[in-house]
Amino acid sequence: MGIATELLALRRNHFSSIASLYAALERLDEAPPDKLPARMFKLDEAADLALTNIAAYAAEALAEPQLAPRRTRRTPTSRRNSHRFDSAHSPQQRRLFIT
Repeated sequence: MGIATELLALRRNHFSSIASLYAALERLDEAPPDKLPARMFKLDEAADLALTNIAAYAAEALAEPQLAPRRTRRTPTSRRNSHRFDSAHSPQQRRLFIT
């Protein structure tokens, strides 16, 4: 666990910052005209918190060492053999031509 994740875990409020942002948007939408400035302030706070959390998690993801994908070698196949008809494996074919 990185330092950003540890700092985010120390918060007392473990409510999702995105859920808080949605709730602030809903409260702003339902707010009477005299409460709009206060609700806008709360919405700005919620947006700042959500963006801070997203940036912290993104920084953690970028800081982790990423493993390079391993390339696997394919075994060479003979194309000549794959296109030939193998009559030993086709019992129906033998029945058609037996007289």
